[in-house]
Amino acid sequence: MVHSLIFDDQGKFIGRDASLDQLRTYLAENHKLIWVDLENATEEEAHNVLGENLFNFHPLAINDCHEAISTPKIEPYEDVEPWRVCTFLVVHGVEYSPQDETVQTPELDAFIGKNFLVTWHEQPMKAIAQAFDRCVKTGPRGADRLLHTIVDFLVESYQPAVDALAGQIAALQDQVFSQPTRATLNHIQAIRRQVTLFRQTVGPQREVIGRLARGEFKIIRAHLLPYFRDVHDALVRIGYTTDAYTDHLTNTLQVYLSHSANQTNEVVKVLTILNAISLPPLVIASIYGMNLKIPEFQWAYGYLWAWLLMLGTTFGLLIWLKRKNWF
Repeated sequence: MVHSLIFDDQGKFIGRDASLDQLRTYLAENHKLIWVDLENATEEEAHNVLGENLFNFHPLAINDCHEAISTPKIEPYEDVEPWRVCTFLVVHGVEYSPQDETVQTPELDAFIGKNFLVTWHEQPMKAIAQAFDRCVKTGPRGADRLLHTIVDFLVESYQPAVDALAGQIAALQDQVFSQPTRATLNHIQAIRRQVTLFRQTVGPQREVIGRLARGEFKIIRAHLLPYFRDVHDALVRIGYTTDAYTDHLTNTLQVYLSHSANQTNEVVKVLTILNAISLPPLVIASIYGMNLKIPEFQWAYGYLWAWLLMLGTTFGLLIWLKRKNWF
C-alpha cells in the first residue's frame, strides 16, 4: 500500500496519493516536498517507488528495507552515482499489547533527501498516522522537519509501554512479597525479556538520534538541531528508566529465589525433624530385634516396656527439639 503527501515550499498541503508520473514531476521540482509512505508494500510497489522508476535508491538500502533489522542505524548515501543521494535511517517503535502483555518493536525505514521523505514499514504504525494528520493540518517546511515530526511521535509512543512495564513490575513485586508461586518465576523472566528488548531498541536508537542532533548530516538544518536534541533527551530519560526496571527485576528475582530457598529449608527442616524423632524407636526396635537372649523377653510386661521406652524417648526428643526452637 502506497500513500503520498505533497506540499509546496511554504509547507502548504496541496495533494495526496499522487500517481507515479505526478510524483516524478513533483520530484523534479525542487520547491515541492514529497512524502511517500509504503506500508506492507508489494514487490511491484517497492520496485516502482524505491527503484529506478522513481527514486532510484541504492540497492543496499533497498535490501535493508526488505530485511528485518533489529538494531537502529543511519547511513548516508552521497556521491553514489547513478543512485539518488539520500540518508537512510532505520528506527523502531515500541508498542505494548495489553492482551498478552508483550512489547513489540516494529521497524521503520526512512530515506530522506532535500525535498523528499520515503518511509517503509511492514505494519500500521501509530506514529505514521499521527504524522499524516499533523502534516495535513499544519504542513512541514522541509524534509528534515517532517522527519522530526515522525521521530517525535515515534518516541512519544514509547511512554505507554514504559508505563505498562512499570505496572507489571509493581504487580510482580507485590506477588513476590505476598504469595509467590512457580508461575511467578516465569512471569519475572518474561518481563525481563521485554525490558531487555526495550533496552536493545532504545540504546542504539539514542545514538542514531544523537548523531542527527549533533548535526553530523547536512540534511538536517541547523535551526532544527535543538528539536532533535529534545527527542534525544527523551530517549535518554527512557533509557535511564529501563535501566532502573532492570535493577528492580534483578532485585525481585533475588527476593523470589531467597523465598524459594527459605521454603526449601523449611521442607528440609521438617524432614530432618521427622528423621530425628523416628531414630529412637528405630534403635530400640533394632536392639530388641537381635537374635539373642534378652532378659526383657522373659518379663510379663516386656512388650509394654518396649512401647513405653520408644514413646518416652520419642517425646523426650521432641521436648528437647522444642526447647532448641527447631519448630
